[in-house]
Amino acid sequence: MIPINKKGITLVELLAAIVIMGIATALIVQIVSLLINASDKALENARANTQGMVTVEILESTMRQFEPTDLSFCGGSSECIILEKHFIDEVVGESIVTTDYIPPLLLMIKLVNGVFEINNNNILSEVSPSDFIILDTSTLKVLDAAGAEIINEASFINGTQVTIEITIHIAVDLSSDAIYTYTASYTFDIDIR
Repeated sequence: MIPINKKGITLVELLAAIVIMGIATALIVQIVSLLINASDKALENARANTQGMVTVEILESTMRQFEPTDLSFCGGSSECIILEKHFIDEVVGESIVTTDYIPPLLLMIKLVNGVFEINNNNILSEVSPSDFIILDTSTLKVLDAAGAEIINEASFINGTQVTIEITIHIAVDLSSDAIYTYTASYTFDIDIR
């Protein structure tokens, strides 16, 4: 008679297999969790970059298209500037024709309580929907050719080069650790004729 070998899995072997499967499952869950978090962070970075770059482009293109010839501060506040356009030189045929604006055309850029406005319109509403808020740490500065901040209009004389520098800090919410910074700037010469 042939002996029958009754070999099977022991309880210890079964428990060891269950422990190994549990450890493997826990590692897989951790890896998947890390991948999801990294994906969420990358998505937030991409949305912030889109929001910041579009906001910068709106500010810079608005100033560039306006072509100011002068600037003043709203009520003495450095958080509000008024770009003034007193004239425009246009090429007509082979001659240059100057068109004077009396009164001058005005473009107001204001930063109040974390809201940037152009002519009293919130610029982020133009980029809707926005997942981000502009933080109070954002700044609007007028700089001279040397990079020093100008705080009053006495510095504005014909030929003075000024740069409007707008630093935008955005975040998902006020308690967010991730703050994204973007800078819009525009340089022009004061030209009062």
